Amino acid sequence: MRTHYLWSSVLALCLVFVPIQAYPAQPHVLNAKVEAATPVAPYEQLHVYGADENSASVKEIVETFKDMVEASNQHSIENVLKHYNPQFISGDNMTMAQIKDLIQETWESYPDIRYDSKPVELRVSGDWATLETFDTSTATAPPDKDVINIPGKLKSESRSLLFLRKLGNTWEIMSDATIWEQAIIRYGVGDDIHITLSAPEQVKAGETYSATIQANIPEGIFTIATIDNQPLTFPHVKVDDKFRAMEADSNQLQRVLTANSTNHNEIVTATLGLTSVDQHNPDRPSLALNGIATIVKRVNVVPISSEDVLAALKRKDLVKTSANGKIDLTGNLQPPATKGADLELSVPASPVPTQTPGRVMPDHGKPKS
Repeated sequence: MRTHYLWSSVLALCLVFVPIQAYPAQPHVLNAKVEAATPVAPYEQLHVYGADENSASVKEIVETFKDMVEASNQHSIENVLKHYNPQFISGDNMTMAQIKDLIQETWESYPDIRYDSKPVELRVSGDWATLETFDTSTATAPPDKDVINIPGKLKSESRSLLFLRKLGNTWEIMSDATIWEQAIIRYGVGDDIHITLSAPEQVKAGETYSATIQANIPEGIFTIATIDNQPLTFPHVKVDDKFRAMEADSNQLQRVLTANSTNHNEIVTATLGLTSVDQHNPDRPSLALNGIATIVKRVNVVPISSEDVLAALKRKDLVKTSANGKIDLTGNLQPPATKGADLELSVPASPVPTQTPGRVMPDHGKPKS
């Protein structure tokens, strides 16, 4: 389970809904259905290193973790934060005050959010310990009458680390880290539509990389999408982006992005809109929004110094193309031309919440119209 700041980020970030104000909302649901969190059977067995699995330390750490998960599902901020050391700093360089705000904003935006977090591996070294967890969360996303007047479903998954220290008789969380994390929120988009966001899990600061959103879109549906990246900072800085038509032959959109040079971890956010032609007015047909989905994926950024940046700019032997060879990564850092003209839709990027009891990703708030 991650600290609530990550969940808030990927939950609050986690598929934050990106409103499409230019399209009329249509409550047409494409096989939308609600499902429980993915089973985590592969992680049911806790592997312990550095201590006997029946030792007092192992039992105390596991009980601390279980108590924090329970407090998260009860939305008890005091009982979540009591497990953190006052000097806690997250792996995303967030303070306890910021984490508290993000947790509360996530609970306000997603009142029925449910966390399910399983311990995977525990490493004990005297009064220090590291607990690795697999975390999921699910929630109902409120409808927005100005965008699409039906509720959505949020789901997130992550793999995380909690770094603990024993002080007196208590194990306290000193810091944390997220190995990988992804969240998705669907409005009117059923689970039969498989949506993937491909992006690296780790890059160097200032490095270019490609990200691709792809989906199995039914015939007769015109699909638009947008992709951008944002550093995990608080408060969140919003970025405007335009929707582009997805390639008809492959049902995908690919963009070249540049990792931030401020040494912050970041997220890639992709939003997919399913539209159809509304011909109620034959003289003026318009696009009707049938469904929308936003998927968010974490990209951890390896810090580099200013000297490293200058040296990298001088090198010409770096990766030259994207994985499929279609996009040149050696030119300027602007996104390349894509098939189909850009659609003049200004969309404020909105992140979504994540999932780890007691942990949160930077919150980007509720869906906005």
